[in-house]
Amino acid sequence: MKKFTDTEDEIKKKDVSHQYTYVEVYPKTGRTHQIRVHMRYINHPVVSDPLYRGEKDLALGMKRLALHACSVTFYLPGGELKTVESPLPADFKKVVKTYIDKK
Repeated sequence: MKKFTDTEDEIKKKDVSHQYTYVEVYPKTGRTHQIRVHMRYINHPVVSDPLYRGEKDLALGMKRLALHACSVTFYLPGGELKTVESPLPADFKKVVKTYIDKK
């Protein structure tokens, strides 16, 4: 959805360790770690992913895995389709305000 950097320094902006992308993804299955594994496979691990981040440690002030499900849809045992929505958490809002919305 949006590419951004965590620095104003023009030289550092060219370094991949300062480059990020705010993405929206839709998993095809409920397979464990599907998003995390696939993002790491294409060399774009989820920010602050303790298992799949590779060499990069915590970033953007995130002290946890930077992955959020804004909604989940599933069938209840009786067959009813149920959607549960969750607003963006405060730490995500801070990253968006600090790095994405400022541009």
